[in-house]
Amino acid sequence: MMVESAIVAEKLTKKFGDVLAVDNLSFQVGRGKITGFLGPNGAGKSTTLRMLLGLVRPTSGSATIAGIPYTKLRTPARYVGAVLETSSFHPGRSAMEHMRWIAAAGGLSSQRIGQTLKLVGLQGVADRRVGKFSLGMRQRLGLAAALLGNPAILILDEPANGLDPEGIHWLRNLLRYLANQGRSILISSHVLAEIAQIADEVIIIAGGRLVAQAGVGELTASHEHSTRVVTPQLDQLTAVLAAKGVPTVSLGNGHLIARGISPRELGELASASGIVLHELVAQQTNLEEVFLELTGSEGSTMQSSPTTPGAERTS
Repeated sequence: MMVESAIVAEKLTKKFGDVLAVDNLSFQVGRGKITGFLGPNGAGKSTTLRMLLGLVRPTSGSATIAGIPYTKLRTPARYVGAVLETSSFHPGRSAMEHMRWIAAAGGLSSQRIGQTLKLVGLQGVADRRVGKFSLGMRQRLGLAAALLGNPAILILDEPANGLDPEGIHWLRNLLRYLANQGRSILISSHVLAEIAQIADEVIIIAGGRLVAQAGVGELTASHEHSTRVVTPQLDQLTAVLAAKGVPTVSLGNGHLIARGISPRELGELASASGIVLHELVAQQTNLEEVFLELTGSEGSTMQSSPTTPGAERTS
Protein backbone atom coordinates (compact mmCIF):
# COMPACT_ATOMS: atom_id res chain seq x y z
CA MET A 1 0.00 0.00 0.00
CA MET A 2 1.40 3.40 -0.99
CA VAL A 3 1.21 6.02 1.73
CA GLU A 4 1.52 9.72 1.07
CA SER A 5 4.05 10.48 3.80
CA ALA A 6 7.30 8.62 4.39
CA ILE A 7 7.38 9.30 8.14
CA VAL A 8 4.43 10.13 10.37
CA ALA A 9 4.61 11.04 14.05
CA GLU A 10 1.25 11.22 15.82
CA LYS A 11 1.04 12.80 19.28
CA LEU A 12 4.39 11.33 20.31
CA THR A 13 5.01 11.73 24.03
CA LYS A 14 7.92 10.43 26.07
CA LYS A 15 8.52 10.78 29.79
CA PHE A 16 11.67 9.71 31.61
CA GLY A 17 10.47 9.63 35.18
CA ASP A 18 9.27 13.15 35.93
CA VAL A 19 11.00 14.60 32.86
CA LEU A 20 8.78 15.24 29.85
CA ALA A 21 11.23 14.91 26.93
CA VAL A 22 8.72 14.90 24.06
CA ASP A 23 5.27 16.39 24.42
CA ASN A 24 2.38 15.49 22.08
CA LEU A 25 4.57 15.90 18.99
CA SER A 26 3.03 15.39 15.55
CA PHE A 27 4.61 15.91 12.11
CA GLN A 28 4.96 14.30 8.69
CA VAL A 29 7.92 13.91 6.34
CA GLY A 30 6.94 13.96 2.68
CA ARG A 31 8.28 11.62 0.03
CA GLY A 32 11.22 12.77 -2.06
CA LYS A 33 12.00 15.70 0.27
CA ILE A 34 14.87 16.74 2.48
CA THR A 35 13.42 17.81 5.81
CA GLY A 36 15.53 19.53 8.46
CA PHE A 37 14.77 18.61 12.06
CA LEU A 38 15.81 21.50 14.29
CA GLY A 39 15.67 22.44 17.94
CA PRO A 40 17.86 23.73 20.78
CA ASN A 41 19.82 21.29 22.92
CA GLY A 42 17.39 19.38 25.11
CA ALA A 43 14.46 20.01 22.76
CA GLY A 44 13.79 16.28 22.33
CA LYS A 45 15.27 15.73 18.85
CA SER A 46 17.37 12.67 19.67
CA THR A 47 14.59 11.08 21.71
CA THR A 48 12.18 11.63 18.81
CA LEU A 49 14.55 10.04 16.30
CA ARG A 50 14.98 7.04 18.57
CA MET A 51 11.24 6.65 18.90
CA LEU A 52 10.94 6.71 15.10
CA LEU A 53 13.54 3.93 14.92
CA GLY A 54 12.04 1.79 17.68
CA LEU A 55 14.99 2.35 20.03
CA VAL A 56 12.84 4.18 22.58
CA ARG A 57 9.25 3.22 23.34
CA PRO A 58 6.83 6.19 23.42
CA THR A 59 4.89 6.82 26.59
CA SER A 60 1.98 7.52 24.24
CA GLY A 61 1.41 8.30 20.59
CA SER A 62 2.77 6.53 17.54
CA ALA A 63 5.35 6.74 14.77
CA THR A 64 5.35 4.98 11.41
CA ILE A 65 7.88 4.46 8.63
CA ALA A 66 6.23 4.01 5.23
CA GLY A 67 2.96 3.48 7.08
CA ILE A 68 4.31 0.79 9.43
CA PRO A 69 5.81 0.99 12.96
CA TYR A 70 9.55 0.41 12.70
CA THR A 71 9.43 -2.57 15.05
CA LYS A 72 6.99 -4.34 12.70
CA LEU A 73 9.12 -3.95 9.56
CA ARG A 74 10.34 -7.40 8.52
CA THR A 75 13.56 -6.09 6.95
CA PRO A 76 13.89 -2.54 8.30
CA ALA A 77 17.15 -1.77 6.47
CA ARG A 78 15.29 -2.06 3.16
CA TYR A 79 12.87 0.65 4.25
CA VAL A 80 14.96 3.07 6.27
CA GLY A 81 18.65 3.78 6.69
CA ALA A 82 19.77 5.59 9.81
CA VAL A 83 22.91 7.35 10.96
CA LEU A 84 22.81 8.34 14.62
CA GLU A 85 25.37 10.65 16.18
CA THR A 86 26.36 7.90 18.59
CA SER A 87 27.01 5.33 15.82
CA SER A 88 30.00 3.18 16.78
CA PHE A 89 32.32 0.87 14.90
CA HIS A 90 34.64 -1.94 15.92
CA PRO A 91 38.08 -0.32 15.59
CA GLY A 92 39.74 -3.57 14.57
CA ARG A 93 37.44 -4.19 11.59
CA SER A 94 38.11 -2.80 8.15
CA ALA A 95 35.46 -0.74 6.38
CA MET A 96 34.73 -3.74 4.14
CA GLU A 97 34.40 -6.08 7.12
CA HIS A 98 32.08 -3.62 8.86
CA MET A 99 29.86 -3.46 5.78
CA ARG A 100 29.76 -7.26 5.53
CA TRP A 101 28.75 -7.41 9.20
CA ILE A 102 25.97 -4.87 8.56
CA ALA A 103 24.75 -6.89 5.58
CA ALA A 104 24.69 -10.13 7.57
CA ALA A 105 22.96 -8.54 10.57
CA GLY A 106 20.31 -6.91 8.39
CA GLY A 107 19.65 -9.88 6.13
CA LEU A 108 20.97 -7.92 3.15
CA SER A 109 22.91 -8.95 0.09
CA SER A 110 26.59 -8.01 0.12
CA GLN A 111 26.47 -7.14 -3.58
CA ARG A 112 25.90 -3.42 -2.90
CA ILE A 113 28.88 -3.01 -0.56
CA GLY A 114 31.31 -1.88 -3.23
CA GLN A 115 28.73 0.45 -4.76
CA THR A 116 27.88 2.16 -1.48
CA LEU A 117 31.51 2.54 -0.43
CA LYS A 118 32.21 4.17 -3.79
CA LEU A 119 29.17 6.42 -3.40
CA VAL A 120 30.56 7.83 -0.13
CA GLY A 121 34.14 8.06 -1.39
CA LEU A 122 35.65 5.24 0.69
CA GLN A 123 36.39 2.71 -2.04
CA GLY A 124 40.13 3.43 -1.76
CA VAL A 125 40.26 2.70 1.99
CA ALA A 126 37.89 -0.29 2.13
CA ASP A 127 40.61 -2.50 3.66
CA ARG A 128 41.74 0.05 6.26
CA ARG A 129 40.80 -0.51 9.90
CA VAL A 130 38.05 1.78 11.08
CA GLY A 131 40.13 2.62 14.16
CA LYS A 132 42.42 4.57 11.82
CA PHE A 133 39.53 6.59 10.36
CA SER A 134 38.95 10.25 11.12
CA LEU A 135 35.54 11.35 12.43
CA GLY A 136 34.57 12.51 8.94
CA MET A 137 35.52 9.16 7.41
CA ARG A 138 33.44 7.35 10.04
CA GLN A 139 30.51 9.58 9.12
CA ARG A 140 30.93 8.50 5.49
CA LEU A 141 31.05 4.85 6.54
CA GLY A 142 27.87 5.32 8.54
CA LEU A 143 26.16 6.71 5.45
CA ALA A 144 27.38 3.76 3.39
CA ALA A 145 25.90 1.35 5.93
CA ALA A 146 22.61 3.26 5.94
CA LEU A 147 22.40 3.02 2.16
CA LEU A 148 23.29 -0.67 1.97
CA GLY A 149 19.67 -1.85 1.91
CA ASN A 150 18.80 0.73 -0.80
CA PRO A 151 16.14 2.28 1.47
CA ALA A 152 13.66 4.92 0.33
CA ILE A 153 13.94 6.74 3.67
CA LEU A 154 16.99 8.10 5.49
CA ILE A 155 17.12 9.39 9.09
CA LEU A 156 20.38 11.23 9.77
CA ASP A 157 21.54 12.74 13.06
CA GLU A 158 24.33 15.32 12.59
CA PRO A 159 25.74 13.72 9.40
CA ALA A 160 28.06 16.71 8.75
CA ASN A 161 29.80 16.33 12.11
CA GLY A 162 33.55 16.04 11.50
CA LEU A 163 33.39 16.87 7.79
CA ASP A 164 35.65 19.61 6.45
CA PRO A 165 34.19 22.25 4.05
CA GLU A 166 34.88 20.05 1.02
CA GLY A 167 33.20 17.13 2.76
CA ILE A 168 30.18 19.24 3.66
CA HIS A 169 29.86 20.31 0.02
CA TRP A 170 30.07 16.64 -0.99
CA LEU A 171 27.40 15.68 1.56
CA ARG A 172 25.08 18.42 0.32
CA ASN A 173 25.36 17.17 -3.26
CA LEU A 174 24.93 13.54 -2.19
CA LEU A 175 21.75 14.23 -0.22
CA ARG A 176 20.26 16.23 -3.07
CA TYR A 177 21.14 13.41 -5.48
CA LEU A 178 19.42 10.89 -3.19
CA ALA A 179 16.35 13.10 -2.79
CA ASN A 180 16.13 13.53 -6.57
CA GLN A 181 15.90 9.74 -6.77
CA GLY A 182 12.72 10.00 -4.69
CA ARG A 183 14.20 9.22 -1.29
CA SER A 184 12.88 10.96 1.80
CA ILE A 185 15.52 12.37 4.14
CA LEU A 186 15.02 13.57 7.71
CA ILE A 187 18.19 15.32 8.88
CA SER A 188 18.81 16.62 12.38
CA SER A 189 21.56 19.23 12.55
CA HIS A 190 22.90 22.12 14.59
CA VAL A 191 24.35 23.78 11.46
CA LEU A 192 21.53 26.08 10.40
CA ALA A 193 23.36 27.49 7.39
CA GLU A 194 23.65 24.02 5.88
CA ILE A 195 20.01 23.16 6.55
CA ALA A 196 18.97 26.45 4.94
CA GLN A 197 20.89 25.52 1.79
CA ILE A 198 19.74 21.95 1.40
CA ALA A 199 16.36 21.43 3.10
CA ASP A 200 13.04 21.65 1.27
CA GLU A 201 11.29 22.21 4.58
CA VAL A 202 12.05 22.26 8.28
CA ILE A 203 10.47 20.94 11.46
CA ILE A 204 11.33 23.07 14.50
CA ILE A 205 10.70 21.84 18.02
CA ALA A 206 11.34 23.34 21.45
CA GLY A 207 10.58 21.87 24.84
CA GLY A 208 9.54 18.65 23.15
CA ARG A 209 6.71 20.37 21.26
CA LEU A 210 6.26 21.33 17.63
CA VAL A 211 6.94 25.01 17.01
CA ALA A 212 6.74 25.12 13.22
CA GLN A 213 6.79 22.99 10.09
CA ALA A 214 7.06 24.74 6.74
CA GLY A 215 9.20 25.24 3.67
CA VAL A 216 12.37 27.22 4.35
CA GLY A 217 11.34 30.02 1.98
CA GLU A 218 7.82 30.11 3.36
CA LEU A 219 9.09 30.27 6.93
CA THR A 220 11.54 33.11 6.36
CA ALA A 221 9.09 35.06 4.20
CA SER A 222 6.49 34.96 6.96
CA HIS A 223 8.74 36.86 9.35
CA GLU A 224 9.39 40.56 9.24
CA HIS A 225 12.41 41.74 7.29
CA SER A 226 15.03 44.25 8.30
CA THR A 227 16.93 47.08 6.66
CA ARG A 228 20.65 47.75 6.97
CA VAL A 229 21.68 51.39 6.75
CA VAL A 230 24.94 53.34 6.80
CA THR A 231 24.79 56.96 7.92
CA PRO A 232 27.14 59.59 9.40
CA GLN A 233 24.23 60.65 11.61
CA LEU A 234 23.72 57.41 13.48
CA ASP A 235 22.46 58.92 16.74
CA GLN A 236 19.91 61.11 14.99
CA LEU A 237 18.58 58.24 12.88
CA THR A 238 18.36 55.97 15.93
CA ALA A 239 16.30 58.59 17.74
CA VAL A 240 13.95 59.07 14.76
CA LEU A 241 13.38 55.33 14.46
CA ALA A 242 12.88 54.92 18.21
CA ALA A 243 10.18 57.60 18.11
CA LYS A 244 8.39 55.49 15.49
CA GLY A 245 8.72 52.32 17.55
CA VAL A 246 11.25 50.74 15.20
CA PRO A 247 13.78 48.51 17.05
CA THR A 248 17.39 48.93 15.97
CA VAL A 249 20.74 47.23 16.43
CA SER A 250 23.88 49.35 16.14
CA LEU A 251 26.76 47.63 14.34
CA GLY A 252 29.21 50.48 14.91
CA ASN A 253 30.96 52.78 12.43
CA GLY A 254 27.67 54.29 11.30
CA HIS A 255 26.08 50.91 10.50
CA LEU A 256 22.60 50.10 11.78
CA ILE A 257 20.04 47.33 11.44
CA ALA A 258 16.41 48.48 11.65
CA ARG A 259 13.87 45.72 12.14
CA GLY A 260 10.39 45.57 10.66
CA ILE A 261 10.80 48.47 8.27
CA SER A 262 11.42 48.51 4.52
CA PRO A 263 14.25 50.48 2.87
CA ARG A 264 11.66 52.76 1.25
CA GLU A 265 9.98 53.58 4.57
CA LEU A 266 13.31 54.15 6.30
CA GLY A 267 14.55 56.34 3.46
CA GLU A 268 11.45 58.53 3.63
CA LEU A 269 11.82 58.94 7.40
CA ALA A 270 15.47 59.88 7.07
CA SER A 271 14.73 62.33 4.25
CA ALA A 272 11.97 64.02 6.24
CA SER A 273 14.40 64.48 9.13
CA GLY A 274 17.25 65.73 6.97
CA ILE A 275 19.42 62.69 7.71
CA VAL A 276 22.06 61.71 5.17
CA LEU A 277 22.21 58.03 4.19
CA HIS A 278 25.21 56.43 2.53
CA GLU A 279 23.73 52.97 2.13
CA LEU A 280 20.27 51.41 2.39
CA VAL A 281 19.87 47.65 1.87
CA ALA A 282 17.00 45.25 2.51
CA GLN A 283 17.99 42.38 4.80
CA GLN A 284 16.27 39.07 4.09
CA THR A 285 15.35 37.20 7.24
CA ASN A 286 17.40 34.01 7.43
CA LEU A 287 16.66 30.65 9.01
CA GLU A 288 18.85 31.36 12.02
CA GLU A 289 16.88 34.50 12.90
CA VAL A 290 13.57 32.68 12.52
CA PHE A 291 14.84 29.77 14.62
CA LEU A 292 15.98 32.04 17.44
CA GLU A 293 12.71 33.94 17.38
CA LEU A 294 10.54 30.82 17.42
CA THR A 295 12.49 28.96 20.07
CA GLY A 296 13.63 31.90 22.16
CA SER A 297 17.08 30.30 22.26
CA GLU A 298 19.41 33.31 22.21
CA GLY A 299 21.92 31.26 24.14
CA SER A 300 21.53 28.24 21.90
CA THR A 301 24.48 26.23 20.64
CA MET A 302 22.93 26.00 17.19
CA GLN A 303 25.53 27.09 14.64
CA SER A 304 24.97 29.52 11.81
CA SER A 305 27.95 28.10 9.93
CA PRO A 306 29.89 24.84 10.11
CA THR A 307 32.98 24.38 12.20
CA THR A 308 35.75 21.98 11.40
CA PRO A 309 37.46 20.73 14.56
CA GLY A 310 38.58 17.16 13.99
CA ALA A 311 37.83 17.56 10.28
CA GLU A 312 38.21 14.53 8.11
CA ARG A 313 41.48 13.35 6.66
CA THR A 314 41.53 10.78 3.89
CA SER A 315 45.26 10.18 3.89
